Amino acid sequence: MKRSIALLDCNNFYVSCERVFNSSLEGKPVVVLSNNDGCAISCSREAKALGIKVGDPIFKHKQEILRHGVQLCSSNYTLYGDLSDRVMKVLSKFSDELEVYSIDEAFLRFSAKSLSNTEAFAHQLRSEVRQNTGIPVSVGISASKTLAKLANRIAKKKLQLNGVSCLMQSNEIQKALAGTQIADVWGIGRQYTKQLELHGICTALDLARANDTWIRKQMTVKGLATAWELRGFSCFPFGNERPNCKEICCSLSFGRPVQALRELKEAVSQHVLQAVQKLRSQNASARGIGVFINSNRFDTQNSYANYFSLFHHIPSRDPFLFIHLAFQALSKIFRAGIDYTKSGVILLDISSSEYLAPSLFDFTAQALPSQTPEPLLSAMDQINQRWGQHTVRPACVQKEKGWDMRRKHLSDRFTSSWDELASC
Repeated sequence: MKRSIALLDCNNFYVSCERVFNSSLEGKPVVVLSNNDGCAISCSREAKALGIKVGDPIFKHKQEILRHGVQLCSSNYTLYGDLSDRVMKVLSKFSDELEVYSIDEAFLRFSAKSLSNTEAFAHQLRSEVRQNTGIPVSVGISASKTLAKLANRIAKKKLQLNGVSCLMQSNEIQKALAGTQIADVWGIGRQYTKQLELHGICTALDLARANDTWIRKQMTVKGLATAWELRGFSCFPFGNERPNCKEICCSLSFGRPVQALRELKEAVSQHVLQAVQKLRSQNASARGIGVFINSNRFDTQNSYANYFSLFHHIPSRDPFLFIHLAFQALSKIFRAGIDYTKSGVILLDISSSEYLAPSLFDFTAQALPSQTPEPLLSAMDQINQRWGQHTVRPACVQKEKGWDMRRKHLSDRFTSSWDELASC
């Protein structure tokens, strides 16, 4: 029985999330905005038809917004994250081999006796996700991840396919490859695109037919794997767990300029807490932390940016320890009288917590607080997971923040806050 790979991709995911609880947005041009409502990060099909593209500064489309009644939504990541989890839970019922690729994409591997069974499987996927979450999705199916990506792209472009594209027959695959520009192949970046086009490789079919020795020389083993994937061979590993991050960065642009050291400490402590939560979720520890702050980079006369890092003698996953280190680093780079517009932290030298051994010299760190007992930290994790983020938190992490990012068009957290449940 032949094994196939499906890629399920949520259509205009952030916009679709907003429409789930606001049916008045259906059929209208909708744009979801980035932090501080600056740029478009998700656009409905109707908004794209007006020339609004992902990444565009929204002020450039002021006339189109007023003329066509474009609906603007501030990014509501709490809502989007929860709906993403619900989509993935639905998909997990269809296959034990599920790989969550991003917040709105997932690969599934399954068996099918015939093409008709494959198409029926894809339509059932779409129907189940839509019925259980309200999110419309597109499904691409083929013999490899790269071809499944290509099939998914076709499913989105050709409305007559009803959101499903199966590239299983050789002639259909060849036709799809010939109609796909090399820049649109999954894993081919901008630099490789320029390089390949200089050598006359302009389509996916050109790459699939290229000489293996030449491909490996020009694009390394990963490029060769991409070429074999285009030929229908599954080369990229399939797994449920994504590799741990080598570094973890959390940052935020302020909703207004910040000058006070106290407010910078509030922001930095929040970044640390978010970064350490991610660190603990992958059962890892870090040995160092870097802190950066900067002012408006377009103000050339008063522009300021700086970064400082500190390291602990042993790896840790203690948020209180890293907040202490972050405050020390911040004091090294803070300058009074500057309008700061952004701050962030980076956890450094990350390693798995499974292989850590305690240090014989732990008692020498007199300037640092002692490590918080792991059972206490685990209890905090469990409480926050059950009752909501920051239910239990260090006192320096404030709930009410005057410097928080601007979100004038923010919808409610319909699925994760009792106070913001949708009314009947």
